[in-house]
Amino acid sequence: MKINKKVDSKLSSVISNLCEIQGDLVFSSSLHVKGKVHGDVRATAKDADEAMVYAYENSHVVGNIQADVLIIAGKIDGNITAHKYIKLENTALVSGDITYATIEMDLGAKVEGNFIKMEEK
Repeated sequence: MKINKKVDSKLSSVISNLCEIQGDLVFSSSLHVKGKVHGDVRATAKDADEAMVYAYENSHVVGNIQADVLIIAGKIDGNITAHKYIKLENTALVSGDITYATIEMDLGAKVEGNFIKMEEK
């Protein structure tokens, strides 16, 4: 089966709510976490795309997360680095430091850690 490269480059990786990952993850493009991850998550962008992580409401990541764009609605036990933008939805619970360029935080989001603003280049 031949896959169009343009379409293939936009595909996302998904960790379903029935899945639990043990170990570090390194990927490009986007990752949708609906289950549990025990390990660090690091996104790398290819070409001009932005690497993105979306942690859904019932997700749980035990480890550090690093990506260009982060949308957090679940539970994170670890430090977070968002090189461009992070949004903490009202159900987010972060136990760790957040390093960010731009941040948006909904009413109800909880953070047990420090906010560290990245220096502009």
